[in-house]
Amino acid sequence: MMDLEHKRISRSTLPDYADPDYFEARGERNPVKPQSSNVVPGTSHIGSIKSPADYVFGDIIGDGSFSKVRRATDKKSWKEYAIKVLDKKYIVKENKVKYVNIERDSMMRLNGFPGISRLFHTFQDDLKLYYVLELAPNGELLQYIKKYRFLDENCVRFYAAEILSSIEYMHSCGIIHRDLKPENILFDGNMHVKITDFGTAKILPPKYVNSPDYTTFPSSFVGTAEYVAPELLSRQVVSKSSDLWAFACVVYQMIVGSPPFHGSNPNNIFKKIMSLEYELPKLLPPDIVPLFSHLFRIQPSDRSTTQQIKQFPFFATITWDNLWTQDPPPMQSFRPNYNIAIPNAPAYYRSNVTAAAAANAAAAFASASIVKHQETARRQELPTVNRFTAPTAHYGYASLRSHQMPVDRLYYKLVPSSESIIESTSVFVSPIPSVPEGNKFPSGLSKMFLKRKQRVMLLTDVGRCAFVCKGKHERLFIEMEVNLKDSSVVVIFDENSSKRFLIEDKVQSWIIEDSSGDVTKYKDKILKFADVASSHQSRSSEENVEENEEE
Repeated sequence: MMDLEHKRISRSTLPDYADPDYFEARGERNPVKPQSSNVVPGTSHIGSIKSPADYVFGDIIGDGSFSKVRRATDKKSWKEYAIKVLDKKYIVKENKVKYVNIERDSMMRLNGFPGISRLFHTFQDDLKLYYVLELAPNGELLQYIKKYRFLDENCVRFYAAEILSSIEYMHSCGIIHRDLKPENILFDGNMHVKITDFGTAKILPPKYVNSPDYTTFPSSFVGTAEYVAPELLSRQVVSKSSDLWAFACVVYQMIVGSPPFHGSNPNNIFKKIMSLEYELPKLLPPDIVPLFSHLFRIQPSDRSTTQQIKQFPFFATITWDNLWTQDPPPMQSFRPNYNIAIPNAPAYYRSNVTAAAAANAAAAFASASIVKHQETARRQELPTVNRFTAPTAHYGYASLRSHQMPVDRLYYKLVPSSESIIESTSVFVSPIPSVPEGNKFPSGLSKMFLKRKQRVMLLTDVGRCAFVCKGKHERLFIEMEVNLKDSSVVVIFDENSSKRFLIEDKVQSWIIEDSSGDVTKYKDKILKFADVASSHQSRSSEENVEENEEE
């Protein structure tokens, strides 16, 4: 258990590489490989004694369920860091102490390698724990996939090499990451890779540090659905080779734009993983195909090792000895050297499966009899470039229902499958006090006093009016919705303006202003549902009158 009191240990008991100035003091430009840590278990301090007062805290640059990462500047050296601030009360309440310790211990064991985000200090106060981390100012890999859709072949080759080199080092130190994905791969100021987020890592016992890649260890479900290896699903075990499976998924996503195994829910994703259901577009560089065909294999023992992957033709131009001192190639979109048209580029992909949902689905999936999937997959011929056809026009998307409008596919996941989206538009939503009786649009509303929030309004064929916003990690969710067929819902269009209308239910009223300045394009659709509600209310009133008369 983590010591949540103010215990401290002397620097003499710490490994030298825990001191951020160690390498500079020795005059070494590149860190040497650290030896195993001799930090006393249960301690909560790394490096020279620090406190929050030693830093000027800036913007929040990342957050999680029980932590926030803030940019910070050391008042003495004026060096910039990323400080992860963790809530002690939440950690203890939610039994997360284990994962906090794992992250600290893993990073200490890995400190000094250029492809791993460095941990400089840890300290605490009465309420918080603080991890002072290396700042990666150029963001995460996912944002570049989002920007360029398909990364250039040279970019993919170089960054795949740096990721593979980092994985090799992690495994040599007895660490299995278990959650490799584009969100956990950052870039430093020189655009070199920095792998981060070791909260779910597995630290191997010393006697297994040098075990073969296929050696398996018991594991609960951790990680992200699209990147988990088959052995975690079928047998609830993990291996070093599990990280190599995830590595292949990340490389695939860099050059194709979306993970090889993805779907509308965890169960669909897991079925695709167990049946090795993925596509290799024809526009892929031929040299990269063996990387996928040799790593997307059901049994860990059938996958290539790190050393074997380094020998693949795709990495023939990589000089591994000075990889970290080379200048990275410029980030740019993929330009194939073949006379083949690129299909419509997909929007960037970020998993919308929560950790809890994935874990629950994985538990259910593992309890089912899926051994037959393993045996079938093992008997299948290994995938080759000739076996896979070019993707269809949707290029990896789930195709839309034929009667639906071509609205962003992500919105369909927010409404029941029995409903169709008949209108989607960008709007500004402003909550206001209740509207006086009289069914007139309120006057005298100044924009100064309207707290406008931009949302996407979805209107479905059953009268659902939902307002969608982006949450953490840009995931979409419905913030509020009303049933236009409900007789208690009032809809009033502004007679003096064609760009706004009002919706009121039993609890709240909102002014809805169309971003394009024209609500007439869907006014009739909304009023149609409102008329249905009025007719239902009238019929109900008449029935009540008849019942009273009979009594």
